[in-house]
Amino acid sequence: MEGDEVIGAPKHPDWLQMVCVKEGEVPHMIAYISTRLSHYRPTMRHDIVDHRDILVLSLFSGGEVLNLMNVYSDNQHTAIEHLAACVHSLPPFIYMAGDFNCVSTTWDDYDHGKSVTAISLWDTASQIGLKWARPSNHGPTRISPNPNQRSNVLDLVFLAPSEILISMPRLEHDLQGLSDHVPICTDLSIGPEPPADSPLSLERPLSDHPT
Repeated sequence: MEGDEVIGAPKHPDWLQMVCVKEGEVPHMIAYISTRLSHYRPTMRHDIVDHRDILVLSLFSGGEVLNLMNVYSDNQHTAIEHLAACVHSLPPFIYMAGDFNCVSTTWDDYDHGKSVTAISLWDTASQIGLKWARPSNHGPTRISPNPNQRSNVLDLVFLAPSEILISMPRLEHDLQGLSDHVPICTDLSIGPEPPADSPLSLERPLSDHPT
């Protein structure tokens, strides 16, 4: 094939790309927001969490702020520990998901033993109003290329308890492609579409937790 090498993340006119690039850092997170959600004023919220492994997105609907979080936690559990350290300053969320690199008997089908990191992640999710949502077709999300190694559940979705049965995640094996991770799809209800000319307010909602 001829032509220039493709460098960077893909772009498409129907999708808004959100990524934070800081000097001296390589971003680990990116979000694609459909332009159909533009009336919800999708906004990255560095005022809530400012970390290259955590992306917080807010949608604004009828005076309500809907917070979503995408997380990549490395094998040193950097993002999980960061969230645990700042959880008391976080507002409520409707969604948190990502590659947490954290094995646990809670979401895996075999015994890993007690995991302090998994307990910390569970507590953090609980304090921002979320619980782990077991996919309808639950199974490993990171598929080992080595047939002699066990595949694990590393990618997780956390939702509000009232939404878990309504918005049960599902593993999309047909969309995996060459990746060793299985994509997870979750349908979320975000309320009525606000008017196109509705004002944007970045006033941070009060947390239910003491600071």
